[in-house]
Amino acid sequence: MAKFRKIFDAHVHFRKGEVLLNIIGLIVKYCFAAVAMGNTKPPYSAGNIKKNRKIIKEAAAKHGNKSFNTIMTVMMIVGITKEDVKKAFDNGARVIKLIPGDTSTGSKGMVALKDLWQYYDVLRYAALLGMKFSIHCELAFDPCTGKEIPDLEREVRAIPYLDALVKHVKGLVIIVEHISTKALLYYVLSALNRVKGTITTHHLFGLYNMVCDKNGKIINPKNFCKPILKFLEDMFALQDAVLAGFNKIFFGSDLAWHPRANKDLRLLKGKKPKAGISCPHEIAIPLIWKLFHDNYINEEEVKQRFNAFMSGYGSLAYGLKPSQEEFSIIRQRWIVPEEMASTPVFWGGRELEWKIED
Repeated sequence: MAKFRKIFDAHVHFRKGEVLLNIIGLIVKYCFAAVAMGNTKPPYSAGNIKKNRKIIKEAAAKHGNKSFNTIMTVMMIVGITKEDVKKAFDNGARVIKLIPGDTSTGSKGMVALKDLWQYYDVLRYAALLGMKFSIHCELAFDPCTGKEIPDLEREVRAIPYLDALVKHVKGLVIIVEHISTKALLYYVLSALNRVKGTITTHHLFGLYNMVCDKNGKIINPKNFCKPILKFLEDMFALQDAVLAGFNKIFFGSDLAWHPRANKDLRLLKGKKPKAGISCPHEIAIPLIWKLFHDNYINEEEVKQRFNAFMSGYGSLAYGLKPSQEEFSIIRQRWIVPEEMASTPVFWGGRELEWKIED
């Protein structure tokens, strides 16, 4: 048996309404804080930040976590102004989030990467307020031809836009979400210290052939996400970075709940499944614990490095103190259920070697 700290999750989709109420217990049980992503309907905006934060806090309290810390985002919609940013900040938002237009679920009406330069002054103002910028780094359409870019190429094609942002908006802390390629990982690691990145469980352990066949056809909709799962060299690079303990890389689950109707059933109807993977912390924690345990002999070092990636580095990036509350994890084989909270989950039906003790 070993102990680990309650975690900080830098990327959670809490959803709204009944879905939020159904899933929040699974989140706040193991997290002391999380960044709430605002690509909902309607999206998080200056006018509804307070209301959405209150709903999450109250729901967390009902599940026994009265101290849960929710870091709110405001979405970077087309036309956002400095005044909008100031109002959002005054209402509790601490992060501006961008999913470039037409890139992933909930990105309609968002600023396109090719137009991001038009909002540099807005982002400079946000930096003065102390806000951070969280970006889904993918380019969906070629700005010259207008043609759609293949899923596998989108992340790498977005790097020049990220680089321009870093160079032109000085002082802005940038969180590059869910890094999935070796190329973007190396960019973030070599960039200024204010450029940081999150890594998901599914990109640490998932591969392209777990989603698509050799012709690019989706065969496993529950594992379809943006950015799409990549290849062995990318997965191993991500694992190596996590194991090495770079303090600018930390955990962000990108926990995205989609019922079976939005996954398998859409595919059966000839439609593309909704992008997003559900990998609850009950699954993520044992998977990532095993990664550290298999690569470090000393149990205390395993614990320290695991806590740093899952709690410490993210807390530091967002100006929080890591939680001192601990859970026990034991070596016990178990089969992950196919669904949790009526949602297909990553690693469902497969065996795990470690289990969080109730």
